[in-house]
Parts: sequence; C-alpha cells; structure tokens
Amino acid sequence: MSSPDYAPVSFQQLLKKGKTDGGIRSIRGGRSEIIYVHPVQGTDWMVASHANLSAINLQLQQLYGRFLQAHLMSGIFIILFSFVAVRLIGRRYEQALESEKNRLSRDIRGLSMLNEQLKENQLRLEDRLRGRAAGETGPKSRILTYKKDELISIRVAEIAFFYSENAVTHVTTFKSEVYHTNLSLDELSKQLDPKSFSRVNRQYMVNILAIENILRYGQSQLKLITKPRIDDLVLISKNRVAEFRQWLDA
Repeated sequence: MSSPDYAPVSFQQLLKKGKTDGGIRSIRGGRSEIIYVHPVQGTDWMVASHANLSAINLQLQQLYGRFLQAHLMSGIFIILFSFVAVRLIGRRYEQALESEKNRLSRDIRGLSMLNEQLKENQLRLEDRLRGRAAGETGPKSRILTYKKDELISIRVAEIAFFYSENAVTHVTTFKSEVYHTNLSLDELSKQLDPKSFSRVNRQYMVNILAIENILRYGQSQLKLITKPRIDDLVLISKNRVAEFRQWLDA
C-alpha cells in the first residue's frame, strides 16, 4: 500500500519494538487493519487496538442500505399520506362548493320570485292608477312641496321615492327632479297608498314603480336598484325583509 503510515512489519515485530505506534498494517496473511499500540509504563504490557477494514466497510454498506431503505419507505409514506390528505381536503372542498352552489340557487330562485312579484304589483298599481284617473277615490293623490321659496303641488304618481337627510324630507320624481316637504317619512307612510309606497328603511320610502331590480346583499339583506338611480346603497335589513316580501305579495 502507498499510505505513508503503512509499514510491512508483523504484529509481533510491532509489539517487540515497545513503542507507541499506529497506522494501517498488514497482518494475518495480508489483511489490512487499523493498528494502534501503546506501552504501559512500568510494565512489559502493550495496549493495542485494531479495527478490521473489511468488517467496517461491510457495516457501512449495511448502514447505507438501511438508510436508503428507510429513506425510500419514508418517501412512499409521505406520498401516500399527501395523496390521502389531498383527497380528503378536496372532498370537503367539493362538498362546501356544492353546499354554496345549492344556497346560491335557492337565493336566486327567491330573488326571481321577488322580482316577479314586483312586476305583478307594478302592473296592478298601474291599473289602479288608471282607475283613479277615471274618477275612483283613494289615498292622497297630491302633496304640497317646495323648491327654494316656491310652493309646488305635485302628483304622488310622479314621485319615485322620498328620503330623509339632516331632518329634511326630500322628494325625487321619476324625472329626477328634487323637491322638499315638511312631512316626515312617518307622516307620509300614513297618508300615502301603502300598496304604492314602502318604507324600506329609516331613510328611504320607495314607490314600487321605481324599483327596477332586487338583489341579494351580504348574508341576509336585500339591495334595491331604482330608476332614477340612487347614489347611496338602498338596503333592506334582515328585520325588514319579511315585511318587504309581504308588501310585494300584497
């Protein structure tokens, strides 16, 4: 061997030297072993240690094989676990999507029914208004409003909605004209035809003919799209939804 610490001496010769020595030696018919000897002071004893390289290499190969086997088994386990986890998560996600899809379908059907009721009530109201024009009596048909310093009497049928802001009641017509009235929304609710006007929230009272569409908003509220448009969100709270549905179904 070409190792610098290799010496072609027998083990007996190494012991006879009586000195500390070590390295790779050839003993027992040429087998290579790691040898280290050290004399014990005051005695003729020698402490020796050795390790068989072939045995070490075999053990290393076995350890390497076990490491590869454990690594392979761990990889297979991780792959199987990931596959099962993905399937379970995917199944729950699919169930959640299906549940959300069913809920949205119910909401869409409910909104479709509301909009159909809205159209039917609008047609009935138009027929009723035509009947009043022919001489029938009914709720208040005109209200007194003002614009700046001018008092103006306008037909209720021309009003799209009322809204309250800063303690002032504003009157908006279908032509987007804005007037004011001294009557509060509570007073208007008592004087106007309840089949024509609904107090949808604290701020707005809307003519059924001004409602263009009804949309779902959030989890339990409804949103009104009117014509003419209202810049603010006109929402019907959860507490008023049932009352609003009854109004449409009246």
